[in-house]
Amino acid sequence: MPPLPPIHLAAGSAAPLSFFDELGRERLFHGTNAITKGPPFYPVHDSFSPDISMSSEDFVWMEKLGLNVLRLGVMWPGVEPTEGVYDESYLDHISAIVDLASSHNVYTLLDMHQDGLSEFFCGEGLPPWAVRHTDSFHEKRGYPFPFDSPMDPDLDFYNEPLFPSSPALPTRQACHSKNQGPGWHEPTVASANAYQAFYSNVDGTLDKWAAMWAHVADRFKGRPEVLGIELINEPFAGDLYHDPLIMVPRPNPHNADRVNLQPAYELASGKIWEADPDRLVFFDGVTWGDLGAGFSSAPGGPDLANKTVLGFHYYAPPQLDPTGGHAALQFKAQARVGGKLGSGVFLTETSQPDLGRGADDTFSIKGGIGDAADSQLQSWAGYEWKSFCRESTETADAPSQMGEWGACKTGYSDNWDGDEPSEGFQTANGRTFASAVAGTTRAMSYDVDSKAFELEYEVNGASFGEGAQTEIFCRPEHYPDGVQVEVLEGGHGVEATWDADLSKVLVQVNGLESGDTVKVRVSNDGN
Repeated sequence: MPPLPPIHLAAGSAAPLSFFDELGRERLFHGTNAITKGPPFYPVHDSFSPDISMSSEDFVWMEKLGLNVLRLGVMWPGVEPTEGVYDESYLDHISAIVDLASSHNVYTLLDMHQDGLSEFFCGEGLPPWAVRHTDSFHEKRGYPFPFDSPMDPDLDFYNEPLFPSSPALPTRQACHSKNQGPGWHEPTVASANAYQAFYSNVDGTLDKWAAMWAHVADRFKGRPEVLGIELINEPFAGDLYHDPLIMVPRPNPHNADRVNLQPAYELASGKIWEADPDRLVFFDGVTWGDLGAGFSSAPGGPDLANKTVLGFHYYAPPQLDPTGGHAALQFKAQARVGGKLGSGVFLTETSQPDLGRGADDTFSIKGGIGDAADSQLQSWAGYEWKSFCRESTETADAPSQMGEWGACKTGYSDNWDGDEPSEGFQTANGRTFASAVAGTTRAMSYDVDSKAFELEYEVNGASFGEGAQTEIFCRPEHYPDGVQVEVLEGGHGVEATWDADLSKVLVQVNGLESGDTVKVRVSNDGN
């Protein structure tokens, strides 16, 4: 199979929000997440399982559902378990998954995932050697102050064999029993201080994080099947106890995105581009910035903004209920910020129906959130394909936060056996959408009940020449009476056909001129 084409943003544009391929076609991505939050920090890839695999069978299903991007956890403790020593065998596993994904026409977004920064705070993310603690970590008014009485260092901590040189970690029982507040314990004094120490480069930890990403970037240099590098998942604001104003998001000019994250991203992106000048860098603000991220510039500034993508997440809460158009407002807010910065925009994580975040599909990409993304022509990756963790009787009862494979903590999805999905996550993902548009997209809409889909775009230079086809993915199971294709605008200058082998409607412009409008409708035959 030929390699996937490189993806880039428009060069020289003030607002290159769209992704483009080498033919100049706009590209849209629908995808999922695969995050393994404990050792060995990667999914199984040589065989299928209901819980911990990203195998060939998984990627076959992704193709069937029209998913063309995988946000894959590249965990810092996996890359650099010992300070200054990179584990190439770990990156071999990541590379093998990237290869598998590419063989099934799926791009990979490499994501340094964290929730709550570290196992020290009942989360995951930084390797233990990279976490800097306050003096009160195990003492009076230590973790998890101020949400509950601090843990008893004689009862609630233990030495994790995986990290023998580190201070003791909280037991999983302590993590589950203590009332440690919202956000997976991030607002505790110890955690907030540790985040701030990271952003402030205490003992050079931020430099080491940037160096880690540079190493990964060099390892995957020249591989277009890697869509980009996402610097860090859902970063927390920092030390709110010494600087409470950082908790107030945009339009507050002293927000955490600008004060703490922007300098960190500037450092890391510079190191990545030294290793791989063409790599797209995805950068996220704090999760509660509902009016858009608070950055004053993209990493690298205006001259390099077309190598950057503003990532964001949609959950309700902290986002508003997606009913009543609230989701579209959030997408518009992020698009406005992306336009100001000159960056792309991508929803890299959002709810699924089976996560229990809402009583109906309006809370998922199957319904309200997916509709909002379509209305703003934005790409998304749902969370997540399966749990990517496994417990045994021994691990479930042990003090360690780690499972038999991975760690079942800080949010994970349901498993599935690979059979034909009926409801829930897999069906939610199978939306009809235009994955490639040979022109400038003006509107796209999908009716989740009738499965009717409409695409409108303006003809431009990308609409002509070899390979200049617009591609609309349609899951055949959603069209039991057959796929009916209608050209609503463009007339005889447009040829639109259903290719059952590709599960795509292919649209070719023949007799139109730049500036003309093409409008196509896809529906169940006879509707």
